[in-house]
Amino acid sequence: MSYEVISFNKNNESISESENAIQSFPAMNNRLEALRVLSQSLLLEVEALKNNAKSKVEVIEEVREGKIDLEREVQKYEVELIRCALVQTGGRQRRAAKLLNVKISTLNAKIKRYGISIGGLEFAIR
Repeated sequence: MSYEVISFNKNNESISESENAIQSFPAMNNRLEALRVLSQSLLLEVEALKNNAKSKVEVIEEVREGKIDLEREVQKYEVELIRCALVQTGGRQRRAAKLLNVKISTLNAKIKRYGISIGGLEFAIR
């Protein structure tokens, strides 16, 4: 479902503001493309989380059998938190760091260490 803002000029002719903006400003196409990539990436992340989610029973069994690597599991959780914060902030590391209550340098180091990316977007430090 899409929504469109409509305005009327002096002659009461309907003009689609969004259509005019897209045609008038090349930067708008870039923003729309970035939003499209970001939303697709977010949907892929949600789907990946659904596929990777383990039931409590599965986790308990893995603990009993000694198959759980705590460090690896913590890293996976940390990566998901960072990705979610980056998606929420449109890839802005400084804002994501604030959300996660960590220093920007710490967040940047973790992004590099874990090779975190979302939909091929580069993350701006703002």
